[in-house]
Amino acid sequence: PNFHRAMLFYMPQNDSVPFSERALRMVASYNERKNSAQMDLFGMGDASSSGETLTLPMPDCERWSKLKELQMELESIGFYISSHPMDSFKIPLKFFTNTTVEAMKEAMANPEKYNRFSVRLGGQITKAEQLVTKKGNPYGKFTIEDKTGAYSFSLFSENYLTLRNLLVEGQFVLLMGNLSTPYWKQGQEQDAVPKDLEFRITDVKLLDSLLENTGKKVIFKLDVAQMNEATVDDFIKIIKEHPGKQSFGVHLFDSETNLSCNMTPFSGGVAAHTVLPIVDKLPYVDFDLK
Repeated sequence: PNFHRAMLFYMPQNDSVPFSERALRMVASYNERKNSAQMDLFGMGDASSSGETLTLPMPDCERWSKLKELQMELESIGFYISSHPMDSFKIPLKFFTNTTVEAMKEAMANPEKYNRFSVRLGGQITKAEQLVTKKGNPYGKFTIEDKTGAYSFSLFSENYLTLRNLLVEGQFVLLMGNLSTPYWKQGQEQDAVPKDLEFRITDVKLLDSLLENTGKKVIFKLDVAQMNEATVDDFIKIIKEHPGKQSFGVHLFDSETNLSCNMTPFSGGVAAHTVLPIVDKLPYVDFDLK
């Protein structure tokens, strides 16, 4: 089979040794036998094993998903090599978020400008703790990370009970809420109230479900100057093969003549979560959600 990373960590049932470790042992054993055979050439031993060839039987196992590969990279060496897990959510992050972790932190330090600012922040939950207050009430501490940094927050009362099932370690989520001045607590000195804004979270959604459930209209933008009969047929085929509930329109434009027109189908829709990652790879297509 074609080699893939899952093979290195594959362990047969009722075994505790991964293939990578087993392969190292086989190579060490082979080298030991080979060295022994070379010494026998100058002694009285049997040198028939000197022509031995090592063959490593590759395990037959399921290939990891891209996210699983990245997770194992982080666990094994402490950082990502091939890409960042947020890259898989490039499209929903583009259309459904309006800030990053570091940009939000900067806004929180500027209450005069960003008080009541509406936040839509996407990232991965990298830490989730389920705790209990001294009064016996459940609450949670969480950390969300994106490419720019990490932000830790807590949820209490009904807010925590409502949202905790989505805030699971490893989950990719969209946090929604607003930046607001911190609450004054009874008995607290006024000078002790933080001056920076705090992020009050009101809702959480899964990043991988945003495109599938959006009510926005998909607008495909086709540059006809880069297209021919074959690419037109390819685009039509892609649309037909991915029917769904999102309405769509087509904006045709010619980058050479600056002429353009809009087209809207009489009926039917597309599955945004499957069709957009495909057309995103086509050089003559751009798209928007409105």
